[in-house]
Amino acid sequence: MDGYMPVWDFSTPSMGLQELGLPDLCEPEHNEVQDALCVFNMPTMPTLIDTSSPVADAGVFQHDISENGSARHRARRSLSTEQKQVSNREHQRRFRERSKARSQAIEAQLATTAKELHELKSRHHQLEVLLEQAHQSSQNLLFPPTSDAEGYASHRHKFRDIDTSALLSISVQGRRSSLTCDEVRTMSTEQFSALWTAYIHELGQCLLNLDGDKDGHVARRLLLLSVEGLRLVGRRLLHNPAAHKALITANMVQGQPTLLHLDASFYTNLVALLDLSGEQVADLMHLRRLYFTKRALLALQRKALVHSMASYDSQLGHPSDNCTAAAEVAARLKDNAFEDTAVLYRISRAVWVGILSSKQLALIFVHAYPYMPVLESILDHIAAREGYPVHEEVMASAQSDPMTAAWRDFDEYALYIHQNMFSEERAVYVPLSRHVAPC
Repeated sequence: MDGYMPVWDFSTPSMGLQELGLPDLCEPEHNEVQDALCVFNMPTMPTLIDTSSPVADAGVFQHDISENGSARHRARRSLSTEQKQVSNREHQRRFRERSKARSQAIEAQLATTAKELHELKSRHHQLEVLLEQAHQSSQNLLFPPTSDAEGYASHRHKFRDIDTSALLSISVQGRRSSLTCDEVRTMSTEQFSALWTAYIHELGQCLLNLDGDKDGHVARRLLLLSVEGLRLVGRRLLHNPAAHKALITANMVQGQPTLLHLDASFYTNLVALLDLSGEQVADLMHLRRLYFTKRALLALQRKALVHSMASYDSQLGHPSDNCTAAAEVAARLKDNAFEDTAVLYRISRAVWVGILSSKQLALIFVHAYPYMPVLESILDHIAAREGYPVHEEVMASAQSDPMTAAWRDFDEYALYIHQNMFSEERAVYVPLSRHVAPC
């Protein structure tokens, strides 16, 4: 029909694209093109497309894209893994270098600190020597020849194991301090009792915590406290024997003399508590024999000196001769008295610091509190328990066997103990066999 333009109704099922002579893009042979369009987010509504155009090859294009993308992804992944490995190795190398640098810096600092500590110790020792010299000079000016300190000053070089330090360390009640020899000498019984009580309390705490001491801190503290306490008592014995005698008869809680004392049953139980080894008992009995033999010989010497003084009085000589003779006898009696005191000091130091361990020493001090233990009583009870002669028999045989060679050996042992009293080795039993061969 001429001039008639038909109107196409695409909504009716009878009229489709096939009837128009156009391809149906929804048919199977065109699904790849449809998929390609979907990949590129293109609309999927029916479109007039010439299948002879390059779009018809979209399926192949998409396949190539997919394979190329996967290859690039794998390449990127492989490159990323290699980069991470290289980066990790670099970080590890830098970490090792930093660690090595830190270790070298710490070692260098440690070496520097050790050197500085050594120099400080050396300087401290030099200062102690200078202080001791200054102290001795002032002591000679302050104390007249008749004072108790004269004996110590005149004999300090005779016995190399006598403590001559100008200052005594105090490490109780959470602080460290020092006391001069004069301060220790002039302390009242009440003041010394208060200080001794503080030491006893801390020693008791150490004994309670000793079993759980894994790092050795408690054992080192026990050693320090026991040696410091001994130095205080020993210095007081040398500089003020009368005050030391007052300590033996005093109650440390009250700080006053008392009629009560540690009886025989206490020492019997104490000896059992110490659990001494056979070697310790043998060494203690050897020191006991040395002690009573020397004191017996000194007693005989005093008697001879007093007798010589009586012989001067029986002769009416010139007054100047009598004065000179009396002064000589008096000087020799003073030397004798100091040596008698020094025997107690030196043997006590060897027993407390050498033969007994720091734990055994602490047990003696703590269990004896509020009183001061007496060395002679401890030794006599050990002798009675082990079947050794009583001390009167030992003293009676002193002239026939003065034990001169044994005393020379003891001098070496006592010096060793004096030089190593703060050493951790001293915390345990140091046998006399190191320098002495017991008889």
